[in-house]
Amino acid sequence: WMRNNYLLIKDIREKKQANWEEIVEAASKEGVELQSIKKSSDSARKYWSRIQNEKKGLPVDLRKSVRKK
Repeated sequence: WMRNNYLLIKDIREKKQANWEEIVEAASKEGVELQSIKKSSDSARKYWSRIQNEKKGLPVDLRKSVRKK
């Protein structure tokens, strides 16, 4: 869902129009199955960081690349 709605989420986040809980609620309304809004918003925040790094051509998980050095 986040990949399919990448541009919309990016725009919303940059304009600070919604927090992660609101974005996760929107995903839920579109049929994405979630455990809980709070837990899912924490996961969404982490997943969004990975997607952003991927789009920038950076390692998806920066912590792993730092450990390898």
